[in-house]
Amino acid sequence: MARRRYLILANSFVILLVMGISYAWSIFVGPLEADFGWNRAQTSMAFTLNLIAFSGGTILTGILSKRISFTRIIQIGAVMLGAGFLLTTLIQTPWQLYLTYSLLCGGAVGMCYNAIVSTVPLWFLDNQGVATGTLIMGYAFSSSILGPVCHAIITAQGWRAAFVVLAVVNMVILFAGSFLVKVPTGEQLTALPQPAKAARLGKRDFTAGQMIKTRSFYLYFFYVIILAGVGQVIINHLGPAISQDMGQSAAFAAGVVSAISICNGVGRVFWGIVFDKIGTKKTLLVMSAIYTLVLGLVYLAVVMKAAMLAAVAGCMLLFTYGGNATTIPTITRKLFGEKHFSMNYSVISLTNLLAALMPSIAGMMQTSQGNYTMAFLSIVICSALSIGLAAMMKKED
Repeated sequence: MARRRYLILANSFVILLVMGISYAWSIFVGPLEADFGWNRAQTSMAFTLNLIAFSGGTILTGILSKRISFTRIIQIGAVMLGAGFLLTTLIQTPWQLYLTYSLLCGGAVGMCYNAIVSTVPLWFLDNQGVATGTLIMGYAFSSSILGPVCHAIITAQGWRAAFVVLAVVNMVILFAGSFLVKVPTGEQLTALPQPAKAARLGKRDFTAGQMIKTRSFYLYFFYVIILAGVGQVIINHLGPAISQDMGQSAAFAAGVVSAISICNGVGRVFWGIVFDKIGTKKTLLVMSAIYTLVLGLVYLAVVMKAAMLAAVAGCMLLFTYGGNATTIPTITRKLFGEKHFSMNYSVISLTNLLAALMPSIAGMMQTSQGNYTMAFLSIVICSALSIGLAAMMKKED
């Protein structure tokens, strides 16, 4: 049984790795704009709609999981993702891109992502945080590992060839891997290693309707929005701030962006380990405290035009940002139980939509002020508020 659960973990890691390439959108922006003469607003909208469809896909899994197995859900997602990539090769207008890449691919990824985090961590009751972090690390590393491969295909054969390859690879791997994505049976659960200390997933199983009536839901919901949104501001704007406000080269800024991406992936496993050791409330408090301290350093770096300080602080922040992504599924289980996890997780995942507004707001502030000083000061304040939200959480475990 022990070997089987690690096979299940590895299988799901690969699924998330190949599936996550749909988020390496920047690779395709230039070629599409060159071919069709589209502007950046049109191509950016494709990615925004993809994120919205992702949230819709997670909700759809929550609904479908009451009727069909998670294996079947991933098989449906495999067909949708493959079809989305293939149909993208036929597009001629932006709205067609929004239907294929944005709606079909984004929805499929959301469905499969929810299915995996709803099932695989149940095989690791003794180390749910580590298991979840390992899974999501694969998702985070996709752009770094597979992005260069896609870029090479685009350079040699064009962007349509890259989408064809992505369609075939994703459809085959997701469909084949779907047969291992299952909830363990009662007999299998008893044969698995158990937590070292007595711990329950939640005091009781909340439905989504019951969950949204609790104080813990709103505290955690807004906590996640802040940490996710602030992290996305750094991801989107630290590179431009280093090159524009601090006068560094584009190559240096690009190197910083790559470094923070790696830290994001590695941090996902680290914070899974931390969560398993110290529990929910302490983990949230530590992450918020680090966020606030490091963002203060980012702000000082902008004021002082200290590019290296900004780079180090950015890496530290994204290392912690990865922890927020890792702990969301496990904390959702801790607070609201397992029985309705898939739907509850999809509701909490709506934080992605609100968090996505923060980089846009930061961009507007930069445009208004001509620099990033006020934008980064604002996210320091937001991060400080998250400490208060974490402090108000009850000790659930």
